[in-house]
Amino acid sequence: IANTYNLVDKNRNYALVDKGGQGTLFYCKGEPVTCSDIKVPGYYIVHKDKVFSCRSQQGEVLCQEDGVSETACDNASKIGKLFSPADSSSVSICLNYDADAAAGKKAIVVELNGSNGGNYLISKNADSAFNVFGISGSSDRYAIVTIKDKTVSLNADYDNHLRYVYALKETSRVMEKAEGLCPKDNNGLPEADAILEVSCAKGVCKEADAEVVISGVADGNFIN
Repeated sequence: IANTYNLVDKNRNYALVDKGGQGTLFYCKGEPVTCSDIKVPGYYIVHKDKVFSCRSQQGEVLCQEDGVSETACDNASKIGKLFSPADSSSVSICLNYDADAAAGKKAIVVELNGSNGGNYLISKNADSAFNVFGISGSSDRYAIVTIKDKTVSLNADYDNHLRYVYALKETSRVMEKAEGLCPKDNNGLPEADAILEVSCAKGVCKEADAEVVISGVADGNFIN
């Protein structure tokens, strides 16, 4: 069937895997139908009751089918998880939660509705069980994820051709040169306090030296 996900066990003659079990996820599309296996960690969503969570395990990407169980991004334990309000069919992802932030700015979320596509930084959950994107090192703090329609996938190949990756603190949206997203102060210079600077390798990021934020952003031609 075209435009469908199928979770199979390649060790059992590609038998379908029941909900809660692990296997290889295939996405089938086109006419005639062709299927390819998912090789990138992330979330692949059909609807709130049918979500495939995929993570890298011992050199291969294994997935399992679940539903969205969280209803809000309301504390740090929800970081990296999908959520959907009880009375809604919409699905969003919790990119970060800062309990010390001002009211109304504690949670950073993106609704997966097709209009919020782009690259984002997702923060590390203190519980490794919920780090779908492989944020596991002691100094690792973020991962670069690409949001497209109803998928959230690790962007291990991201390269802005600069030493650092820059993102807006308010939204965790990665700043791209051509988008003109750079916040500026009254003098037209990059507003350092509004910019997050990270050093990334294969999509997993560490915090960088805050002192080079302004010069680094300027050199990267983010000022338009």
